Amino acid sequence: MNDMQEKRVPGNLLIESREEFINPFDERNQWIFRLTNLGSHTVAWLAVTNNWELLDVYPPCGLLRPSESVDVYVCSEVAEGATACRSHDHMSFQWTEVEDGLTEFDRSVFDGDVIIRRQRVIIKYSF
Repeated sequence: MNDMQEKRVPGNLLIESREEFINPFDERNQWIFRLTNLGSHTVAWLAVTNNWELLDVYPPCGLLRPSESVDVYVCSEVAEGATACRSHDHMSFQWTEVEDGLTEFDRSVFDGDVIIRRQRVIIKYSF
């Protein structure tokens, strides 16, 4: 975003889960989230989690043009004895508006004086 361009609040990003995100973890589990850009401009998005060792997200980031969608896969690895430390796991999706001509995701678009929106995904465990 150049200095002459006005900062705008990014449009809505619809985040739909295809399955309930509740566990016990007895095997590798996978959830699918569909992200849809409901805004009128391109957004850059990224997934953020506090536990990248046990929660794997693919793709972890990308660009979405207006009305475009992407399926994001979140996989959970099983680790014996890790239940106590996993009770505080969390993740969120973050997005910001970018120039419509941008063709490749660039992490630096989240740096500086930009407006970033976030939506937290609740992870419930049943140990």
